[in-house]
Amino acid sequence: MEAEVDTKTVDDLMDVLSRIKLADGAVYENFIHNPSRWEVQVQASLFRVTEPTVEMVQYAQSEFEIDEDNLRMSTLSRSLRRLRSSCNILRVVYKIAVSKMDDIENTCMPYFLEEGIKSLLDELLRHIFELGYEDEGVRRCSDFSFLVSSVSQRFRRVALDSPRIWRGIHNYMPPAQLELLVSRSKDAGLRIYLTDIWGRNNDDMQFMKIAAPEYIEEAGSIASTWTLPSVRHLDVHNTNFPGAMHWASLSSCELSFIGSSVGHEWDISEVLHGLRDMPSMNSLSLHIDGSIGSRPESGMDMDRLPMPNLRTLTYIFEYCDPELIITPLVDRILIPRLLNLNVEFRGRKGNDEVQLDCLFKGTSPYPSLWTFSLKERQSVLGEFKLDMVQKVVPTLRHVSLDGLCTYISPPKPPHSWESFRIKSHDGHMDDSRITGLAEALMDDPAFQRMDIIQCSRISLQCLRVLKARMGSKLVYEL
Repeated sequence: MEAEVDTKTVDDLMDVLSRIKLADGAVYENFIHNPSRWEVQVQASLFRVTEPTVEMVQYAQSEFEIDEDNLRMSTLSRSLRRLRSSCNILRVVYKIAVSKMDDIENTCMPYFLEEGIKSLLDELLRHIFELGYEDEGVRRCSDFSFLVSSVSQRFRRVALDSPRIWRGIHNYMPPAQLELLVSRSKDAGLRIYLTDIWGRNNDDMQFMKIAAPEYIEEAGSIASTWTLPSVRHLDVHNTNFPGAMHWASLSSCELSFIGSSVGHEWDISEVLHGLRDMPSMNSLSLHIDGSIGSRPESGMDMDRLPMPNLRTLTYIFEYCDPELIITPLVDRILIPRLLNLNVEFRGRKGNDEVQLDCLFKGTSPYPSLWTFSLKERQSVLGEFKLDMVQKVVPTLRHVSLDGLCTYISPPKPPHSWESFRIKSHDGHMDDSRITGLAEALMDDPAFQRMDIIQCSRISLQCLRVLKARMGSKLVYEL
């Protein structure tokens, strides 16, 4: 790179660097704003006199009063030109330095990467593989596993000794790939994903013969050749849940019935029947799209579904009728030890608002509930009465509301709530209502924290007033 710079500016920068050196490396703002050495010399030569006369002093005073602004602007203008010139030089040096750094990095980086990877312990490399595997989606996770196992002999050895990066299987994999993944997953616990949306390479029975042969009577000779790890997580998408599978080790499950292309209705009772014999189940997610149709009424005469060890339950209701789907479903599941309840509404069926009491039927629907999280997309819900929730669920400690557009009535002390979070509430939540809600929360000694996140109708002034009153108990974000 060829460039020409002003030598006077170079002297100015050298002067600044000298000042930094004299200060033992300390950099102060006034270093760069002080007049440069050559400017001082020029000014001194212009105003150097021997013995000023009285007439000269009087003349200088009058001229100073008249031209004070001009002199000040002239000085600032010279300073501005000097700073711009300095920036231009530094910019040239910076570009040259960056270019040199890129050349050096391109030369050295392969060596450093290779040596750095060689220095990693196998345990750390295995952990890196597991993190990369978890970041991939269900359709690409196996691609990641095969990719890292083909980099080098060491990568292959560590990958084959990392069963957690081979445990994800789905029913559109070829049978040979399924068998290979199941064998390499060892005792890590399979994560099974069932779906009927994508094109599949085997039917359900063939898939289950490979994934769970000891539970399939028709598995035949293939069952004798497998040592199947325990299944820990099951993800079912628009596919009948295999109710005959008594997986005692299954700890989490996601059931999704969404999309208008399914072409038939789902029987909610049949869907849930497969969960009856899952004693280790502690996390369950149900995503139901009411627009595809469902037949929950067939399960009204059936016994309730006991899930004694369930700790976390997530409902996602998409265009679901409260009377036909939500209430029968919620009333069906018996969850005495549930700690975390997450509910999300996405669109509503018809013009009627959904009333939240459909989630809280009975005298004690959630006897151990600790955390309640509610999320809304579009305008679905009617008035949300917090006092109703605190009455029905006295054990509740943490409440989170996200995206609501409805009026929220405050709780009545005592409520024993420790934290309350409200985010993206663009409906009826204004300054007066958030103040009333905050006051109701502060009236209880158990209250510890309130989060107000991105609520457009709440003014900054109101938030600052609340912050002054609540101190560290209030966290807000515009």
